[in-house]
Amino acid sequence: MKSIFSSVFLKFQKKKDKLNIFFSHLVVITIILFAVFPFYWIIVCTLKSQKQLYTRTPNFFPWPLTLNHYLIALKNPRFMLPFRNSFLIAILASIVVVLIASFGAYSLARYKYNLTFANRKN
Repeated sequence: MKSIFSSVFLKFQKKKDKLNIFFSHLVVITIILFAVFPFYWIIVCTLKSQKQLYTRTPNFFPWPLTLNHYLIALKNPRFMLPFRNSFLIAILASIVVVLIASFGAYSLARYKYNLTFANRKN
C-alpha cells in the first residue's frame, strides 16, 4: 500500500516540478522581452523612413529599410565631435590606470608583505 501512494506522490511531484519550471521559464522570458524590446525599438526606428516614423500605428517590422538617417548623421561634423572627444578621454584614462596599476603590481610582486592581519579570525 505504501508503494502505491509513494509512486502516485512521485508522479504528482514530477508534474508539479515540470509546471514550476515552465512558469519560471515563462516569467524569465517575459522579463527578458520587456528588457530587450526598447533596444529593438530604437534600432527599428533608426531604420524607418521619415514617413514611417510619424504614422499613428506602430510598425514593428518596417519595409523598406533605410540607412538615410545614419548617412545624414555621419556627414554632420558636429555629430562626430563628441564621439572623438569620448574616445580620446577613454584612451587617456586607460593609459593612466594601466600606469598606476603597474606601479602597484610591481610592488606586490617584488616585495614580501606581512599580511597576517588579513587572515585573523575574531
